[in-house]
Amino acid sequence: MKENHSHIQEKIDEPLNLREALEKYLRHWKWFVLSTVLSLSLVFVYLRYALPEYEIKTSLMVKEDMGMMSPELAVFQEFSGFGSGSSILQNEIQLLQSRSMIESVVDDLDLTVSYYQQGRIIESEIYQGQLPITLKRLDENKTLKELDTAFFVNLHSATQFRLLDADKNKLQTLPYGSSFLVGGHKYSLSKNTFFTDENLETQIRISLEPKNDVIEELIESVEIVPIDEIYSTVLALSTKHANKKKGIAVLNCLVANYNARAIEEKNSVSKKTLAFISDRLERVKEELSVVDNRAETYKKEHKIANAEEQAKVLFDFVSDSEKALFDTTTQAKLVDYMVNYLQGQGTSFELIPANLGFSDPAIGAFITEYNLLLQKRNQLLRSSSTLNPLVVNLDAQLKGLKRSLEESLNNLKRSLEITLVELSKNDRQINEKIARFPVQERKYKDIARQLGVKETLYLYLLQKQEETQISLAVAAPNSTIIDTAYASKDPVSPNKMVVCLAAFLLGLLVPFVLIYLHDLLDNKFHSPEDLKKEVSAPLLGDIPLDESGAPSILKEGERSSTAEAFRLLRTNLDFMLAPVAGSVKTIFVTSTTSGEGKSFIASNLAAVLALSDKKVALLGMDLRSPTLNGYLGIPDQKGITNFLMDANSKLEAYKISLEGHPNLDLYLSGTVPPNPAELLLYPKVETLFAQLKADYDYLVVDTAPVSLVTDTLTISKHADLCIYVARANYLDKRLLSYPEMLYTEKRLPNMAMLINASDQRRGYGTYGSYGYGVEVQKTWWQAFFKK
Repeated sequence: MKENHSHIQEKIDEPLNLREALEKYLRHWKWFVLSTVLSLSLVFVYLRYALPEYEIKTSLMVKEDMGMMSPELAVFQEFSGFGSGSSILQNEIQLLQSRSMIESVVDDLDLTVSYYQQGRIIESEIYQGQLPITLKRLDENKTLKELDTAFFVNLHSATQFRLLDADKNKLQTLPYGSSFLVGGHKYSLSKNTFFTDENLETQIRISLEPKNDVIEELIESVEIVPIDEIYSTVLALSTKHANKKKGIAVLNCLVANYNARAIEEKNSVSKKTLAFISDRLERVKEELSVVDNRAETYKKEHKIANAEEQAKVLFDFVSDSEKALFDTTTQAKLVDYMVNYLQGQGTSFELIPANLGFSDPAIGAFITEYNLLLQKRNQLLRSSSTLNPLVVNLDAQLKGLKRSLEESLNNLKRSLEITLVELSKNDRQINEKIARFPVQERKYKDIARQLGVKETLYLYLLQKQEETQISLAVAAPNSTIIDTAYASKDPVSPNKMVVCLAAFLLGLLVPFVLIYLHDLLDNKFHSPEDLKKEVSAPLLGDIPLDESGAPSILKEGERSSTAEAFRLLRTNLDFMLAPVAGSVKTIFVTSTTSGEGKSFIASNLAAVLALSDKKVALLGMDLRSPTLNGYLGIPDQKGITNFLMDANSKLEAYKISLEGHPNLDLYLSGTVPPNPAELLLYPKVETLFAQLKADYDYLVVDTAPVSLVTDTLTISKHADLCIYVARANYLDKRLLSYPEMLYTEKRLPNMAMLINASDQRRGYGTYGSYGYGVEVQKTWWQAFFKK
């Protein structure tokens, strides 16, 4: 057992033989060649008829001020919460890939309708500049289910077309411009400027897809990446499409809609401000008209002549403080307007009019930051809900800014009220100085002052209205288009080099994997190397698998590979039997299980020994399942069993001579006994071997398999050499542990292994390379895949 353990440990410690591993696959090189050729052939067909896809690219530069705060917010930079330029780029990417933006492209280009024209093998999509017809949906019923279908149109003539269903069954012939129904929807088909006589009898497939499916496909196909997130604000947009014009149209439309939305969002604050100013202008205009009418009525009633000169004299006495009174009053009015506007909003979030010219710069900063955050919130709400944590966070910031703005407005209002009190005090002092003026002129001065305040406020609002209108007119998009969309000259998909390389590798991989799995699942032993890994007993040789149809038992002069193998076996036996005393040698032939060729080995071994001018006896000692007579083509007859059971029988009566083998005698096993194990214990067994040794030089004994019964072990003491036959490609590797156990425990005397039926095509045979054997005629298929 210690020796067995040592052998097992040697097998575990044995290093990987790289050459052996390679040869295992290289001997199947023809399968690799066939698989590779087949794979490349399939790829050739695929590339020949695959629809090529082109890469369409465009690039735009996001303006730097998108990543910066307005100048008014510079002092609040630490608290603004705005991200870096990289975050702004990511925001713009999300906006470009948003569902609403892609949906606008689908609607503008009507991408739910696709047109295909059949070629010789495959059909290809046609687009603007190639389309002779245009499909138009006539009903706008939103409750109708979107279609996912296709139909065919045959351009029958210059005035009519044929309508066919998806199976190309003719439905009807209609004039261009007439309506027809498809899935409950009403459509019309009209010719366009690209219709020519060459289009007649052309068949076009029109595919209708649900908008949601088209949007999802477009979102997945459009790729947007920043060129450099640190040093650049350029975005690269790309997509792949089989039709260059359609791909270019998609990217150009996407960029155009993106810039249009950016301008619209920029103008939203200006539009809100313009509406606010226009509303206040109407009110101030009404108030100014009332004061102007009062002044006119007053002059008429009191017959004040040259009122303008008198007013000029009066206003010459007005100090700088009184001019400040006008400005402060104007500011107070603006504050009141803004406070009322914010209170009118309630808890909702709306854009706040900006650039109204408040004297406190913090108010302008709060308004600008509030509007920016509100626009960011509106962008998020396009693709999410109010429960989104980002939206909730922005809501909290907006509420805080709104409270801060209201507080700043109230503080400014209180400050203006204090200023107004001081300015009013100064005004009273001025009024005391001009108290000597006539009463009519002094009263007119009050009216004129009111008129001046209203005029100042009116002119101020007019100025702001013009500034806002100018900002609306000159609003620029967020980005500049660097390159309009263009398509690659050559298709990028399928990539011929990559596909061919993948096919080549796949052609090598498939047989490699199959061979690996076959070897992994294969539990049979095949080669001397497999045997040596499991069994430490000496190897006498291997008998190749004979496909020549030669006789079952060797004859003199035969030169097949099998005959040469047995001659080599005969030579090897001399070395194994050299230490054995005596001139008569007894050779047992056994195996692990039945079907491994014991009878074949025993009969041919006996024949080759007899050809060396030796007297040889071939004994059939497999009493349970005799096969020797069937192999040699001899009918059943009495033999060794009858000799052992009949005390008066003579061994000579059971001897059989074989034609063509004068030195070889055969003793069959005979009748199958009911108790073979006990029969082999009879004393007459000793007599059997003693008599045979007296008459022969060699005794070749065909015995029973040792793993099934104990018969061979019972009589093994009579053997000088035990040949243990292991059939290649037949015996389970796990059963090789049995001969290893018998050898290490020395239960069979002078045991040696012999491989039977080794496959020369697998490179295990060694007898076909020297010109021996009969050449067998093979088909071209066998000649290619078999050595």
